[in-house]
Amino acid sequence: MKKVIIALVLGWTMIFLLHFDSFYFIEGILSDKLTIKTRPIDPKIKILAIDSESLDKIGKFPWSRDAMADLIDKIATGGATAVWTDFLFTEQSSDPGEDKALAQVVAKHNNVYLPVRFQFEALQKPKRELEQEYLKLPVVDIPKDRLGHINVLPDKDNIIRKALLGIPNLEEEIIPSIDVRLANLLLPEESKITWDQNYVWQRGGEIIPIDERLLVGFAYASSPAQSKYDIIPAWKVMQGKIDPAYFKDSLVLIGPYAPGLQEQFDTPMAKDQMYEVEIHANITQALLDNELYTKASKSRAIIIVVLVAVIGFVLFDWVKAKLGAIILFLLIIGHSGIVYYFYNSKAILLPYFYIIIALVLAYVAFMINQHLEKRKE
Repeated sequence: MKKVIIALVLGWTMIFLLHFDSFYFIEGILSDKLTIKTRPIDPKIKILAIDSESLDKIGKFPWSRDAMADLIDKIATGGATAVWTDFLFTEQSSDPGEDKALAQVVAKHNNVYLPVRFQFEALQKPKRELEQEYLKLPVVDIPKDRLGHINVLPDKDNIIRKALLGIPNLEEEIIPSIDVRLANLLLPEESKITWDQNYVWQRGGEIIPIDERLLVGFAYASSPAQSKYDIIPAWKVMQGKIDPAYFKDSLVLIGPYAPGLQEQFDTPMAKDQMYEVEIHANITQALLDNELYTKASKSRAIIIVVLVAVIGFVLFDWVKAKLGAIILFLLIIGHSGIVYYFYNSKAILLPYFYIIIALVLAYVAFMINQHLEKRKE
């Protein structure tokens, strides 16, 4: 009876720890070590940076809307596969002529994409209860298939680990991320990303495993400290130093790349922060490489961890003290191998540190029980 009580206490202890995510930060750090996959990037993804050098040459940002329209026109005319800007044109300009210039460029080129942004409650809820305060749309007319949302949702440690592939608007119409739009332009027909109203996402015929918040984990191809992307200062195109033909057949992401212009985010690779435009480049690359994953749901994680704690205690009690420490070590090594296998072959991230805690607590409980039994004898 005493052993049954110990097993129950172990199980409820692990349920408590997982329910409150007590070791979130440690679990996140260890998981990041597994999911980091820096790798070659597609040279067709280029970043046209509004960097410090461009600000010195062109002037303080934001630049006039007609100047931005002229920059977009040059890149689009040069034969880029897509031109996208990582800032919103959601408010009327004080000069109507500037909006007219932008509208003309958008109407002229079918390779120009514009962003939209959703505003959510501060604390996200599961998808069926996801509440939107409002949707920011461009002030110029553009076909829906050339719009993509730019929302990125950091985890509670402010690290961007997951991509929000699509968001349903209030009419239940799903607006995909700009990353999905761009990736589909380079993916072969049989591998393109599709979705339906039931939130089923596929890459070709393969299901993309999104979680209850419509998020999917992705592996960065580049690090903040040393970017692998071709980053070109915007002023060089604006002042004719670089021929727009250089961007032919490329995905051109135009965005702020200087301190103070836009929020920066932490990434799993290092403490250095990454600009949002480069985060979108990495998400696009992950979609091209199919370097996506999902974490085991909390309910499944609880079941797994509780079973490990209880079975671990029974196993330690069976082998007794002499082999207990060896068995504990072998179980931790075996668990590491299982986590590695499921991540690389099934794209599922199993709980890691919580399993180790469950095994250690099971071993400690076994040792305490052994000590008490010896004292009783």
